[in-house]
Parts: sequence; structure tokens; C-alpha cells
Amino acid sequence: MLQPLFQLFAGVLLVVVPKALDAQSSVKGDSLSPTLEIIGTDTIYWKTEGLPGFSGGQAGLLAYLATNIEYPAAARKIGADGQVVVQFVIDPSGQVKYAMIAKPALEVKLDVVLTKKDQKTMEVYRLLDEEALRVVRNMVGWTPGTVKGKLVHTALRLPISFGLKND
Repeated sequence: MLQPLFQLFAGVLLVVVPKALDAQSSVKGDSLSPTLEIIGTDTIYWKTEGLPGFSGGQAGLLAYLATNIEYPAAARKIGADGQVVVQFVIDPSGQVKYAMIAKPALEVKLDVVLTKKDQKTMEVYRLLDEEALRVVRNMVGWTPGTVKGKLVHTALRLPISFGLKND
């Protein structure tokens, strides 16, 4: 079971919980069933026999995030924090593809009327989303997932928490 890692680095609280398995995944007989749409010619699996891994394991992933995340100055200025969940695919060559925000740092109900101040705040929170996405898109060094010994496209979700240390 993958355990969360917690680290405070340069005022950024990182909570890293790689998730390769999804409750929506289904297993039929002894074969694994993809649960995402086929993108182009890529069949993408949520559940694999051999899980994808980052170079250096969870400690390597945490070190990469701690070294590469830059807390946006505008977000730091207003004390913006939150958790961003980035969904992405590790392809058979170990590269990150199809990275997108699965859960933004700030979620807003669609039936709420936003003031101009609220809109500006949302723009600042989007900077956290963009930073998490940038860092994930630049990751290298993944070992791909496998199904029946074959390297496959595997979907992952990575929560990244932004938080400022109170002085």
C-alpha cells in the first residue's frame, strides 16, 4: 500500500500520495479492463499488474517535488493554499502524457455569483493549479506500468498540497 509522505520545504507543505489504483477499475477474469477512454490509439489503464514507479521511489518523488515546486508569489502574498490533484498518464516509455487538473486548489459552485474580488482570488488560486501541472508535466524518470508483462499506458492521480508555514 502506498503511504502518504509529508514534507515542509521552502514554506510549501507537500503531501504526496501516488494513486495507481482506482475504485472504478474492474477486473474481468484474469484480465485487466481499461477504465478510461482510448485517446488516439492509446489504451489507458487505471489498474495494472506492475505499478508505475518514480525513479527513487516515493522518496525520489518527494525530493523532485520539493526541489521543483515554486510557490507562486501572488499566492504566497494572499496566503492562498490548498490541494491540487493532477491526473496524468505514464506511457510505455516512462514519459508523462495527458496531464490535467482533476481537482483544483479552489473549487467554486457553479450557482454562486462571484464578485470582482472573488474572481481575482480565483485567479491567484489558479496559479497553484498551474504550478502543480507544470511540475508534473516536467517529471521524467518513471518506470511504466505493466499488464501481462507488456508495458502499458497507466493513469495516475497525484495530490499536491500547497500551504504556508505560520511564523
